[in-house]
Amino acid sequence: MIGQRLTRKGGRVLAGLALCVSIAACDSGEDARGPGVASEGETAALSDAREMLDARPPEEAPADGEGASETGNE
Repeated sequence: MIGQRLTRKGGRVLAGLALCVSIAACDSGEDARGPGVASEGETAALSDAREMLDARPPEEAPADGEGASETGNE
């Protein structure tokens, strides 16, 4: 009987302690920063990629309906 009480009480204490530690570890989010500004090199690489994609000819859709099997809608 006494051993069960101590075990239950100890489990509750540990659960409460874990909850307190978890809450204390949470950040308020005030100092959180989103993605930064892209550097010159990143901007140039993105511009080059956009130009390459724009230069590609558009893909033609199959006329006989072969594309339907790729999406699984038949």
